[in-house]
Amino acid sequence: MLSNLYHWFWKDENWLPAGYTWTGIEDANGVTYSHPKDLLATIPLAFILVIVRYSFERTIGVFLSRVMGVRDHLRLKPDPNPILESFFQTQSQNPKEAQLSHLASQCGLSVRQTQHWFRRRRNQAQPNLTKKFCESR
Repeated sequence: MLSNLYHWFWKDENWLPAGYTWTGIEDANGVTYSHPKDLLATIPLAFILVIVRYSFERTIGVFLSRVMGVRDHLRLKPDPNPILESFFQTQSQNPKEAQLSHLASQCGLSVRQTQHWFRRRRNQAQPNLTKKFCESR
């Protein structure tokens, strides 16, 4: 079964233009062509690039942001509230007026306090300026 799948996958028509076969591009007379196994080198290179980017964002990018004067704004954290947090995570980050009044009555808060909680929580979920700077470099 695997042999049939292998032959189907590497059919000449799938990979090469009309009139060419795999035998026509085999290594001969000192000419070396690329082989499908050469693509295996891209897998470790991709992991290396991910590690380099992650390291750059966490070290050099943060340092450059400080040198260039990028400052994060102070963000007020919302008070811990498991009911509002579960609604924020599962249903909506920006509830409608009816949902706000229902949540406010469940939590014993005013509608205005509930609106402030959701605004602060949405602001908390957004990336800060330093993170944006590091990812764009």
